Amino acid sequence: ALRDYLANGGFLWVDDFWGEAEWASFERFMREVLPGNRWRVVDTTHPIFSTVFEIEEMPQIPASTFAGRYYDDYTAEPQGAHRQPSGSLETPTMRGYFDDDGQLMVIGTHNTDIADGWEREAYGQWYFERFSTRSYRLGVNVITYVLTH
Repeated sequence: ALRDYLANGGFLWVDDFWGEAEWASFERFMREVLPGNRWRVVDTTHPIFSTVFEIEEMPQIPASTFAGRYYDDYTAEPQGAHRQPSGSLETPTMRGYFDDDGQLMVIGTHNTDIADGWEREAYGQWYFERFSTRSYRLGVNVITYVLTH
């Protein structure tokens, strides 16, 4: 059903995969949905990062429990909080599946939890300013891109 949905112009965004074990599990599932297709990194040169807002780097949004003010610039979640082997948790990426015409059908956001920025905006002014604003900017870009492409 998911394959048919995507083949008919549907779009899927899956978020909140930290580390290699969590990503590998999702990747195995998607190989069944879209056999023969491979994930590609969607870097900041892709129009999805400039559709409305200019986003110069993929935001890393930690879950609210790991976003304490004491983290300063370090936003990766801790190794022990995720399935092992986790590998590096430090670099957030957007990965995508494209159809034969180059149209983006699926994105997965890895080593980040974009939706926590939406869910936890009331966690405190500091969380909203630091993380939610970045999450909303990316969300607006993705929605606008999907609706116009």
